[in-house]
Amino acid sequence: MVEPRPRPPRVVAWLGWGALAAVGYAIGVPLLLGGVAIFPIAVVAYEGGIGEAVIAAAAGMLGVAVLDVQLSLPAIGLFAAGAVLGLGLRRENGMPWFLSAGAISLLSMVGIVTLPLALGGAIHVSPADMRSVAHLYGLSPMQTKQLVAQAIDLIPALVPVYAAAVAVEGFYFARWRLGASGKQLQPVLPFTHWQSPPWLAPLFLVALAAQAVLGFLQATALPQRWADYVLVWTEIPLGVFGLAILTYLLVRLRLPLVLRIVIPVLMLLIPQLSLIFVCIGVVDNMTDLRHIRGAST
Repeated sequence: MVEPRPRPPRVVAWLGWGALAAVGYAIGVPLLLGGVAIFPIAVVAYEGGIGEAVIAAAAGMLGVAVLDVQLSLPAIGLFAAGAVLGLGLRRENGMPWFLSAGAISLLSMVGIVTLPLALGGAIHVSPADMRSVAHLYGLSPMQTKQLVAQAIDLIPALVPVYAAAVAVEGFYFARWRLGASGKQLQPVLPFTHWQSPPWLAPLFLVALAAQAVLGFLQATALPQRWADYVLVWTEIPLGVFGLAILTYLLVRLRLPLVLRIVIPVLMLLIPQLSLIFVCIGVVDNMTDLRHIRGAST
């Protein structure tokens, strides 16, 4: 009879998870998949507690240094978010932990790049980088300068949204990995039943009105910039919740699966139609479309 192979020491396994987190940070973050940097630490925190999560996070930071990845400081925040996320997965009421993980992810990514910009600072782009952008898109020097300036202005608005997405990605990656290993986890609300908080649509409408008023009054750049930021921070989540509502309605209409996939994808690919998601999110925030639909059937 062949004896089972002994398992490696736990510390070796956690070092391996840390190495995976480092690779996930180096590769995943630029590809908008930062959750692959969070979930290995979350798995360790779930199975071994905060002490072993610290070991894995330290291994992850060492891996980031070996890979010579720039902005390694945000990695500390993302790995910390992963540890908090893993501890939340161990609890029946993990919502405070999940929100904390999202906040840590937000602070780690925002504090390095976006806070100076939001306060009126600037990012220096080297001439070599400008030439690379011009060559990549076939632009003139003036067009390249305008494109880079617009991209820099959008960074403070988009990075917080991405930080929240990273936390959500890490949550689902961790649940997938732990579920695959046989762990019993608390059920989560399906995407078709996601609902926005009641304050989101009013804040979006206030930001929209503020943007129009500031433009009419020709206000200085900083107030207009902040109005734009708040508009983006509310518009994108409303679009996500609007997509959830549309998915719910398509399911209730018993459309074929192909149409349930094709219709939202086509709407996402056409900018004018993608605004419908935001409109649906605003209307649902004020009326609860699922309740109306359920009452009429």
